Amino acid sequence: MSHGRSPCPLGTPNCHTSNGLGGRDGFASPRSLGLGAWDDTQALREWIQLASSPKAASVQDQARAVVQAFAARVGGGVFIHIARADVANGLLVRVEHPDRISQGDSSLCGPAALIFNLASRDPVAYVRFVIGLYENGTATLNRLRVSPGSDLRGYDVKARLDPADWIPLASLRDSENWFFDYQAVDNAFAGITLPSHLESWFKKIGFSEVINDTNLVLTKDQKNIEEAARLYGEDFWVCLLVNGQMLASNSQAARSLTPDHWIVLTSDVKFSSGNISLTVFTWGARGGHYPIPVKSAKPLPVSDFLANYYGYVAARH
Repeated sequence: MSHGRSPCPLGTPNCHTSNGLGGRDGFASPRSLGLGAWDDTQALREWIQLASSPKAASVQDQARAVVQAFAARVGGGVFIHIARADVANGLLVRVEHPDRISQGDSSLCGPAALIFNLASRDPVAYVRFVIGLYENGTATLNRLRVSPGSDLRGYDVKARLDPADWIPLASLRDSENWFFDYQAVDNAFAGITLPSHLESWFKKIGFSEVINDTNLVLTKDQKNIEEAARLYGEDFWVCLLVNGQMLASNSQAARSLTPDHWIVLTSDVKFSSGNISLTVFTWGARGGHYPIPVKSAKPLPVSDFLANYYGYVAARH
């Protein structure tokens, strides 16, 4: 996918669109995000077998057991054009590599940031969330209840997005829209994720500390990105609101008028000789560590970065 594309409104198509549970590298139990006990007997049996083996089963093992039980069931789901096997295969990949979650050509960079967080922190909750949506048309994460409309469930996404991404990302966006339906990859405006949306999602799924320091009209200053970096170092999940031209070597120095994309901070932010460097999750590309500036580009002055930077939403359990 080409990354040197023109700017577009917050999370619109072709836009230039981790931590752990008790720290960036840990994970949670299935109840950590408000989920109940497992109700899938086959998955539970597999988990018991894994847990009693010489090597204790990891949360990835638990998540794989749930997916394998889902794959073994017969029949389709409420997303009538999506095969069960395609969802299961996509989930198994993302249990191992959450950074493979991708918005593709859609406007779903905001939901992608949130679901990347969920899959990284709690893979069991993540797979149960997607499976619940596919089989029942509804799923809950603490106080966040997601119920996509029939138009979305009947949409044939074909090869435009992986079904394991389309189901949670599009469902989240459609369920949270109060006026515009989100029912197809090309529904650009209905897919926009405002900072207030992302802030609300984090609060509803149970994050105790959520900070929204963004601006949709004016860019932010160096103090703001320094604060975002500090929060990342304190185990906050940090989503940056940017104009995606900063992600391409041929446009990183251009000034923007509006933000158009959400990215997730995945490294410390380094300042050196007036330049800035960091890595982010975006587009499901480069193992979740997309470099800014890209390796083929010149060093990125802080002033050029700030010309495309509109603040952050940060959250911590």
